[in-house]
Amino acid sequence: MKSLVLKKVGRNFEFDIENHPIPTISENEILVKVKATGVCFHDISIMLGILRRGVKNDCILGHEISGEVVQIGENVNNINLGDNIVSTLNSSCGNCNFCQKGLDYICYQSKGYGHGIDGGFTEYISLNEFNVLKIPSGVNIIDASILACPIAVSIRGLKYVSKIKPKDKVLITGSGGGLGLHSAIVSKYLGANVICLTTSIGKENKIRELTNSEVILLDEFDFSEIIMAMTDDLGVDLVVNTVGASVFERSIRSLNQFGTMLVFGEIEGAKTSVNLAELIFRNISINSSCGANKSDILEAINLVNTGQLKPVVSEVFKLEEANKAFDKIIDRHSLGRVVLTP
Repeated sequence: MKSLVLKKVGRNFEFDIENHPIPTISENEILVKVKATGVCFHDISIMLGILRRGVKNDCILGHEISGEVVQIGENVNNINLGDNIVSTLNSSCGNCNFCQKGLDYICYQSKGYGHGIDGGFTEYISLNEFNVLKIPSGVNIIDASILACPIAVSIRGLKYVSKIKPKDKVLITGSGGGLGLHSAIVSKYLGANVICLTTSIGKENKIRELTNSEVILLDEFDFSEIIMAMTDDLGVDLVVNTVGASVFERSIRSLNQFGTMLVFGEIEGAKTSVNLAELIFRNISINSSCGANKSDILEAINLVNTGQLKPVVSEVFKLEEANKAFDKIIDRHSLGRVVLTP
């Protein structure tokens, strides 16, 4: 089988297409023929060398995996041949305290697909039965690849960590990217009044169409001033910061009394500073969220299957065209998610 293998990290990253044996499976595993794998900025951060800790050598990236079950182990009970599945974002044991509490994303034994263990930029992958969920026939297999990330990731961060309420004013930074756009879509589903920020004039109208939200096209002007003008100097209840350090201070200045910033991404690996007085006198909270549990992914599956949420996959590339996909994301020319297929 062909696999896309990361051979060199940094600004001049390099991949090779290699021929690998099809994985053998254990009694608790299934063999999946990969149909689609989303490209997350997590993957980009690894290939650029921003994320290094815990990354295996010669890694096959990709943690947003959908595919068809083509072989099952003898102890597999709930998955059948021919089932379409989506993977969790990491391996997990199913037995530890965290897994038993439904917090499988932080399992003691977890390793991230496309990070600590090989991921989905390949033709076949072996997965434990515990780490897959069935996809209903009404969900497109390409769209299914992004059910866990960014959709379930957004659900967990916005519904369960930030606890968005109807009519909350929510500001989304980086709203043209995969996580930003789906955060805006999930926030609207939860009843929030959403304002989207983008630096891309080419994405402005499409973001407005997909999210039914106000969209601000950014220039060099401080967006916190615009937000305060739009909210009668009150600010927003929540800033969803998918960009990171470069907008951190302006995000804080956009918040109202008792507002919250959800730190959801860091695209440059940079550091930031903060005026503590801004936090203290506005009674501001800063939260973070990462990943999604199986329960979050199941919720995403149900919401997409019933038409309440719609995944946004803008382009699909073959593995051999992966560098084109990566360049579009790095250059910020992609809208929503870009997906690779074998």
